[in-house]
Amino acid sequence: MGIRYFAKAVTAARVNDASNDPMLSVCCCPDTDSWDEPRDRLPTLDLDKAWRDIQVMLGAESSWDTHAGVRPAAELVRGYSNGMAPYRRLLSPDEVDAAAEDLKLFFEETGRNADGPDPEDYVEHYLQKAHRFASDVAGTGLWVYYAIG
Repeated sequence: MGIRYFAKAVTAARVNDASNDPMLSVCCCPDTDSWDEPRDRLPTLDLDKAWRDIQVMLGAESSWDTHAGVRPAAELVRGYSNGMAPYRRLLSPDEVDAAAEDLKLFFEETGRNADGPDPEDYVEHYLQKAHRFASDVAGTGLWVYYAIG
């Protein structure tokens, strides 16, 4: 159990649906899909409980940190839930593109292997998954909707 992170890429049409009816949101449980889109069609990301550690790796001192030292990639995991209600956020295609580019730079600057075999380290494993997800979605015009909770 615990507070988990789940994201999925969504089309502009679904973004419009959500703005008209906020109840059409992505559940924070990856086994539930309230928008009824085939899972194999659009990328999804489950960071389990590694989201907080990834926030820190990307320069956020707190879940809401927006100071100059926070990398653009931190936008993928910004937010916090106390476990009672999930934190939900929608990232525009431009924000997704910026996060993907920044994750690429982060891997280069830190000497981490973005494309290698899954590392045994729990957080590194999920950081690689976040990089692959952002890279897959970047440049497609898709939005990213995520929930922490």
